[in-house]
Amino acid sequence: MLDRLKEEGKTIIVSTHYVDFAYSWADYIYMMKDGRIIREGVPEEVFINKIDNGKLKKP
Repeated sequence: MLDRLKEEGKTIIVSTHYVDFAYSWADYIYMMKDGRIIREGVPEEVFINKIDNGKLKKP
């Protein structure tokens, strides 16, 4: 269903803890921690380095 909506050009907002899904599917990512945006951009930019003291790595 999400793929179909995306193909139709619809804007979709997804909240997920699944980094692999976000990296492979999203066009643009807002990464949050403690209710604040800590990083944003296209997946290749957001996951370029280790994040949050090395706890989150590029998928």
